[in-house]
Amino acid sequence: MRSNGGAPAPFISFYKMKELPETDRPREKLLRFGAENLTDSELLAILLRTGAKGKNVLDLAREVLKHFGGLCGLVDASMEELLSFKGLGRTKAVTLMAALELGKRATFFKDFSAKVTSPEDVFKLLLAKQIGLKVEVFGIITLNSKGKLISIHEITTGGSNFNSNTPKEVFYP
Repeated sequence: MRSNGGAPAPFISFYKMKELPETDRPREKLLRFGAENLTDSELLAILLRTGAKGKNVLDLAREVLKHFGGLCGLVDASMEELLSFKGLGRTKAVTLMAALELGKRATFFKDFSAKVTSPEDVFKLLLAKQIGLKVEVFGIITLNSKGKLISIHEITTGGSNFNSNTPKEVFYP
């Protein structure tokens, strides 16, 4: 997968998308070469669909990625932060937040049937659920006798550096 964070292609900035050759347009590139061969900014541009006055959608996508330091930073973006960009209204911001959440969930469910045999396996299993958390969350995972995941239970949510729970809350699930 290419992930250049949207490194600028200098010739694109001066063009509207419809003025670009079809081979340089993100949607057409995806159809021709597959999603895995597009840059982060090209994939983001497809979700955003349109740019802003004086800025094509690729420029907008690059600006957003640069501001957040790439996709990892974008995952933590709030609605207010997204709406602060000229050219990102509520519809685009909601679409973007939904796509990022789907990505997190897809990563989580990909490992959902994994066998858990070590703390490292638990880490891999829960990594996607932890991305973007701003508070501590205490939970338990339940496994069958063969180490296959049965369920994940979020027990309590605490502050930024603490969590409080009781044995009753832990053993209830």
